[in-house]
Amino acid sequence: MPLSENDLELLETYLDGALSSEETAAVRERISASPELAGGLDALRVQRATRAMAWRSFEPSTEQVDRLAERLERSIGQEPVHPMWDRVISIGRVLTAAAACIVMGIAIGRVGNTPGPIIAPGGGAGGQVAGPGGSAAPAEVPADVILTDDTGRVFVQRFPSAAAARQFVEDLNRARQQQMRDAAGGPAPSPEQF
Repeated sequence: MPLSENDLELLETYLDGALSSEETAAVRERISASPELAGGLDALRVQRATRAMAWRSFEPSTEQVDRLAERLERSIGQEPVHPMWDRVISIGRVLTAAAACIVMGIAIGRVGNTPGPIIAPGGGAGGQVAGPGGSAAPAEVPADVILTDDTGRVFVQRFPSAAAARQFVEDLNRARQQQMRDAAGGPAPSPEQF
């Protein structure tokens, strides 16, 4: 009958010497009375010895450690072998980073360059309608109006056509002008203005 987990743990603890004197005496009595426990104890001792030999084989010898320490001590205070190459590599890193930034900027510009019309901000809360090359956009192409409020937040309003976007911008500019006149104490607007 194989040993239970509890028996194996008890034998491991016994080999570690972590039991009290009474518990050690009790385990010795059980081992002498049970050949299975005695065999399990012998197997655990063999396993421990094998593991210890394996770990010792990975440890470097004293000579190897001394040679490594000497090499490290010699190399700590030395100048680089090729200081010119260190400078070339440093400059190369800077140039590589700059080239990567340029490539990323071009890539972002191409992704953000949409063929539809763009409404560019025109002084705060208004905008102007422009096509991809600065020309007037066709009426059936959707258009975006980009607005910025007084706190700097950006809003985008999509319209079904450039004409609708232009009308919105004009209405918005008129309303903004009226707000400025009201704030300055100007005349009230006539109904025809809206």
